[in-house]
Amino acid sequence: RIYFDIDSNGTRLVTGGTDGQTLVYQINSGELLTKLPGQNDAVNGAHFNPRDEDVVVISTGQRHFVDEDSPASTALNSVQ
Repeated sequence: RIYFDIDSNGTRLVTGGTDGQTLVYQINSGELLTKLPGQNDAVNGAHFNPRDEDVVVISTGQRHFVDEDSPASTALNSVQ
């Protein structure tokens, strides 16, 4: 799930993406206002700070499953 938020004036929308980007849009026009620096993982939550809506709070991370047949998994399993 990717969560989004709309500011209290109903004019801007902030959302994250599986590509690690956080984007702020103007709702009426659909114009991209800001593209925040990318993260190393999915941005699954993005919210305007209720006390200062020029501040955006994000949460990142997703589940990573190990493929038991891959060489990387073998190396991970042998380090215990």
